[in-house]
Amino acid sequence: MSFVHTNSPAALVGLRFGDQILQINGENVAGWDTDKVLKVLSKAAPERITMAIRERSVYVCVLMAIFQVDLD
Repeated sequence: MSFVHTNSPAALVGLRFGDQILQINGENVAGWDTDKVLKVLSKAAPERITMAIRERSVYVCVLMAIFQVDLD
């Protein structure tokens, strides 16, 4: 994660700068650039998103509600 907006769904589930997204809804995204990850997130079902996250040196799985992504 290069940036987490204050009070965003990502921040509310505890994601922080430096965390690494490994999977989104079961799809491996480790090593992908930000634009590619944002495209996957923008196409995700609006009900929920499941992510596997490497939180610095710990592996965790989080569930969060989708949020609107401004691609401008």
